[in-house]
Amino acid sequence: KKLVPEIANRPIELISSPLLHVLARDNVENLAGPAELERTFRPIQFTLIPDSISDFIQLTEALTHVDQICTLLAYQTVQIQYTQTLTVSLIQHLFTRVIPIPLAHNHTSISQCMYKQPIRYETQLNLLRLLHHIALHFAACSMSIRVNRIFDSSRILTLAALAAVTDAVVRMKAFDIPSMFSLHLTGQAPPTPRYFFRPFGFDASVFRTQSQDMIFLTPELVATRTRVLDYFTTLRELIKDDRVIFQFEKDMQPGNLNVLMEQMCWEIGFPSENLPLYASGEQSEMIYNYPELAYYRDVVFLFKYLTTPDPTALPEVKAWYQKDAKLSWSYKEGDGFCVNAFKTTLRSVHPLPEAEKSSFWSKLFSKKNRNPSGADPTEIAGKPVENEEDVLHIPQLPTFEGKLTQSASEMLIQYLTVPYMRIPLVLHFFAAPEHVNSLGVLDLQSIIDSVIFEPGQWHPPVDKVAPTMVPAPERGFLATPLGLLFNELRLSPEANLKPLTVLLENALDLDPGCYTEEAGFMILYVVRLLIRIEGFIVFFTNHFDWDRSQVSKSSWSGFVRGLESNLEHANLMKAKRRELRTLLNDQVSKSSWSGFVRGLESNLEHANLMKAKRRELRTLLNDQV
Repeated sequence: KKLVPEIANRPIELISSPLLHVLARDNVENLAGPAELERTFRPIQFTLIPDSISDFIQLTEALTHVDQICTLLAYQTVQIQYTQTLTVSLIQHLFTRVIPIPLAHNHTSISQCMYKQPIRYETQLNLLRLLHHIALHFAACSMSIRVNRIFDSSRILTLAALAAVTDAVVRMKAFDIPSMFSLHLTGQAPPTPRYFFRPFGFDASVFRTQSQDMIFLTPELVATRTRVLDYFTTLRELIKDDRVIFQFEKDMQPGNLNVLMEQMCWEIGFPSENLPLYASGEQSEMIYNYPELAYYRDVVFLFKYLTTPDPTALPEVKAWYQKDAKLSWSYKEGDGFCVNAFKTTLRSVHPLPEAEKSSFWSKLFSKKNRNPSGADPTEIAGKPVENEEDVLHIPQLPTFEGKLTQSASEMLIQYLTVPYMRIPLVLHFFAAPEHVNSLGVLDLQSIIDSVIFEPGQWHPPVDKVAPTMVPAPERGFLATPLGLLFNELRLSPEANLKPLTVLLENALDLDPGCYTEEAGFMILYVVRLLIRIEGFIVFFTNHFDWDRSQVSKSSWSGFVRGLESNLEHANLMKAKRRELRTLLNDQVSKSSWSGFVRGLESNLEHANLMKAKRRELRTLLNDQV
């Protein structure tokens, strides 16, 4: 065998010296390509978004900035982490804290609604275009993030708010050149003997059913839900059944949309054949001349598609872009509309048959929700529970990792069978010293969050009818306009805030003085719970102090049902909030530095030196930064 490898295409002098070829270096300069350019970071300026909006100029500027920021974030995934999360959070903030939700058409202060201000057609069309762009951004990014109950609730609510704003804008009558589509949509088209014009609209009752089991951790989300439902419910009262369009939750057939298309064709002179093709855009005359129809259609479909009760109907979780969320419409006779996006065919799932909704708990905790209530006693006990007596017949109840006894678990599940009263009952239950330590269990944390932050059954803006028999055949009289937590704070603050104080004191009594997983997890949850409830109290008091002569805005500076109060009650709420904040500041905030810890030994001279250096540093930051 040859010990020296054969060498080909080498000079003879190298061949005569074995292994010398490894020292040879070929010229590879001609193989070098162009240098890879460093990726450029394009700054994102979130501060361009205003804190509040009161006219259409501010609304246009805010939507334009958000649209541009979302585009910058979408294509800088290498330079910026979590761009999809940032986009979703930005749009959620915009529609739940910044942009006003339109007031109900029969609201006593409807003249203070921003959407009653005059508007030009060019502004109206530009607003609809921007709302459509942002809806596609939100749909793409929300489908790119792993979902839990809290995020799923907020993304459905955000699209509901976006749909309400879009509906209000498209219904406005421009003072210069009114949109023909808007006139026919609102039933204000010029009179003609051929048609009797009446308003059109879509039904949002699916969102009403779904939202009662959703979980909203901030008061802005709860207020947005009430405003959206007030707007759509009162609007639906004006719309006859034969004028309801876009019923995608039932089927993909055009239905009453053909009537709207026929009216517009008669008004403009378009041929009246194949009317669904005008709505799909396959006959482009309608959408080309009235693009607001396409914007309105797409936003409504995305809203209804996201409320589908079947999570498998949603696209897979992966990185999606705005272009992937663009809806492509087509129509086939018999099959109805076909909508393609996210590289698949999108279709809403039909609701459950009425036979599957016969029992009380299946009505109260709707099975049409893809995220069922976390406070459903049937789900927790693992057996059907209709009332508190059913709990007595269950031989083995969950003990939650051994933290609760069978008797305690029985009492907790029985409390959950009375949704209207469950918040103070559950708070008093866990404020007891023997039950505080169980708050380190995730399942129990989920139950408490569901009990407190699920809004429950929504009550429309009509008078309640007292039941004539007990037990009542239905629980509609126990529904609330603004959720169970706000209802408790408005009607019985003492019964709910006192156990919170006791709960925090008992939790801090279990602090061992150093971090342990069990105690730390429990104390952090209690503190987080109190701060979240404090946010609801602050929202309540700020809304009471709000000047009601201004234009209705978002958050607490706008009209919302369920926060009616008086000066005495408002002062009580402020006092309770100060007590709660004092307790948090004195017993929680200072606990990080007010205890003994090794490694911080010092004297007065050194402490004064550190204070002086801190003042110098703060002065430098204030003056130059």
